[in-house]
Amino acid sequence: MTLGEQLIQEGRKEGRLQILREDILDILEARFGDVPAELHERIETLAEEARLKSLHRHAALAGSLEEFRTTM
Repeated sequence: MTLGEQLIQEGRKEGRLQILREDILDILEARFGDVPAELHERIETLAEEARLKSLHRHAALAGSLEEFRTTM
């Protein structure tokens, strides 16, 4: 794989991660209103796709923002 191909792959990966972060925050805001800044910042620092996918499910299923926060 060339350097250019590696950079493209890395860019796509980062794009997927950013979309997952934004989706989590969108779900939380739609369900519970404003998301506290510290929680928003914690979500923005996550870089593992599997972890973000898990949190995406938890955001959709949690009964409250506090319940979601315990999964962080």
